[in-house]
Amino acid sequence: MERRTNAVLLTGCSQIIDDGFKHSLIVYEDQQTGGIRLHAAVWDGELRQCPVWTAFGKESCPWGS
Repeated sequence: MERRTNAVLLTGCSQIIDDGFKHSLIVYEDQQTGGIRLHAAVWDGELRQCPVWTAFGKESCPWGS
């Protein structure tokens, strides 16, 4: 299996507040395909950095490398 390399494009710039809960957003870019992954995680507490949701995009990111 080939390992893919992801570059972090955006992280920790702001908090997402959803229903009173704080989350962080990280945007990754797949270095081979240019596709992006949006990853929202718990901001703080016992579950810090646990994923809340993830979304994928197949188009290359306009601000990526």
